[in-house]
Amino acid sequence: MLDAGGTVVLPDEDHLLPDTLRDLVERHGVNTLVLVASVVNLLVRLDPDCLRGVDLMFIGGGRLSPEPVRALLLAYPDTTVVNCYGPVESFAFATMHPIRPEDCDLPHGVPIGRPVPGTEIHLVDGELCVAGTGLAHGYLRDPDRTAEVFVTVDVEGVPTRVYRTGDRAERDAQGVLHLLGRADRQVRVRGHRVELDEVESHAARRAGMRDCVAVALAGRSGAYERLALAFTGDADPDRVRAELRERLPGHLVPDVVRRLDELPRNANGQVDHRAVTELLRVPAPGKGLPMTAYTETTDSVDTTAAKATAPPAPAAEAVADGRAGGAGRTADTAPVEAADPIVRDYLTLVDDSMVAVLPHALHIAVELGVADVMDFAAAQPVAKIAELIDADPDSLGRLLAALATAGFFAGDAAGGFRLTPLGARLRRDDPHSLSASLVNTESQLAWLRATDTFRTGTASFNGGAGNGGADGFFGVKNTRRGENLAFLRRMRERTGRLYRQAAEAVDWSDSRVILDIGGADGFLLGEILPVAPHADGVLFDRPSVIDEVNLRGGVPGCRAVPGDFFVSVPVGADTHLLCSVLHDWTDEQAVRILRSSRRALAPGGRLLVIEMLVPEDGGQHVSHWSDLGMMVLTGGRERDRAGFALILEAAGFGMHEVLTIPESPFSVIEAR
Repeated sequence: MLDAGGTVVLPDEDHLLPDTLRDLVERHGVNTLVLVASVVNLLVRLDPDCLRGVDLMFIGGGRLSPEPVRALLLAYPDTTVVNCYGPVESFAFATMHPIRPEDCDLPHGVPIGRPVPGTEIHLVDGELCVAGTGLAHGYLRDPDRTAEVFVTVDVEGVPTRVYRTGDRAERDAQGVLHLLGRADRQVRVRGHRVELDEVESHAARRAGMRDCVAVALAGRSGAYERLALAFTGDADPDRVRAELRERLPGHLVPDVVRRLDELPRNANGQVDHRAVTELLRVPAPGKGLPMTAYTETTDSVDTTAAKATAPPAPAAEAVADGRAGGAGRTADTAPVEAADPIVRDYLTLVDDSMVAVLPHALHIAVELGVADVMDFAAAQPVAKIAELIDADPDSLGRLLAALATAGFFAGDAAGGFRLTPLGARLRRDDPHSLSASLVNTESQLAWLRATDTFRTGTASFNGGAGNGGADGFFGVKNTRRGENLAFLRRMRERTGRLYRQAAEAVDWSDSRVILDIGGADGFLLGEILPVAPHADGVLFDRPSVIDEVNLRGGVPGCRAVPGDFFVSVPVGADTHLLCSVLHDWTDEQAVRILRSSRRALAPGGRLLVIEMLVPEDGGQHVSHWSDLGMMVLTGGRERDRAGFALILEAAGFGMHEVLTIPESPFSVIEAR
């Protein structure tokens, strides 16, 4: 391109958004784009006008969805759009195909075309193999893997070195290559061989379908027992399944069809099949319907019962002292009742280990998705609930009976169960959901090693690695996406349960730019900005967190910035927010974070710290238990007013005001 007198324009931003692209096209006269398929789908959906002025587009990095491509071709008939295929093991692209509108209606989707000069494509037993001058020598320091996929085959009597892509393909009568799917995506479901890519190919041609992915769901035995399809777009799930049933053999028709706001994607923008499988493994909230077609949206189930709160714990009984003995009982032998109901109940139940059963029973109920398929109004037979979540009816019935005694479910005379307002908190869509927290196995595992914490003073998470290290609590999440997503989900739940009320409790009238430092996925900032429409928002967190935020499309009205708050934070904001951040760290580390805030805060600005305050009189408060949790899990601590005053002063701040958040154990500390 440069040899031909062209100019290469590199955007400054990490993610190509419509406004950025429009600006590049207008200011620099960009007329050629090389984009991955997922970005094209996003641009066409958000703002297809941002592509105006582009003459040539090369699209690769994934299978094209027919509907966005069709919309693109109709909007810009004079733009040449080329579908490009090529594994990284072969230099650049291996095949290309200029897309025509009629290609979007082909049985296997948009063709991948013909080989580019210097590249050869051979079909060996239906598998697409690449040869030619651009082929890699192999994998660095991995001879076994190299020998497995870089092989020599006989091509018309000539030994030819090829790379086995694992993709299945066929040539039509004109010599054009059509991708059929991955060889490793062929599964056996209920005894039938199923090509998942074939299911996706047929589904992608349904009206209103944007992106789709098919997965197989395993049963208790580990064998695949059901097909599931997730998609984005405006199509109706029932209609999609009905149309597929008319066109496909029965074993290829998905048992579960669900609409999602977005398909989960990995850091490369490709669909995360494991994450999709996890989403579809548990049925969407329904009313006891058979597991056929479900629709998932972001709307919560709107019932009065779901918004109710659990009854308050009984008041603590008076503590017996030396003057309160019974008949024939002395002060030394009188039973002493604990004032804290948590402690009192624990001491009552500990001998029978019952206190250890409840959290595990709730964990299992959430893991199975029991509450997600239950109804408030009418009881459902245990066998029906068991069928929906793929559980053993007898075992499930005993679990429901036990949790019914604790108020999470209610039974009827016929042996059925319905959901209660307390049980609604086990649902994933409930505004006060506990589901992510109840399946938080990393905390449970850390407590199994916690004795070492009290011997050494070092967090026991991950074998005692320091919080700031590569293998510490947050370091692990930077390298393990599944744990990172689970943590973000717990933080979203925590915000919804504990301090989203801060959005309305705080006066934002003087705030012009609000910087949320360590703001996770931006859920709290998303609650604040509608209350402060005059303010701009900036979300700042670890790069792995911001990547997930951007993959989801960001936070409306907010700029997402990655970085390290121990080093620096973005400058220019007049309001800094540190919500449930400082308790993760030691005093020394917390001061470093506060100093970063102080350096970047606009003159006259303020810092808002949302944390629990440990009562200075030693009174009952959940912060005491949270303090032990922070010590074991991250090495951090909860603090009282004096503790916050100490670290704020060390960073150059003064405590200005303390505001209690209604119906929450958290407070807002304003510092200036």
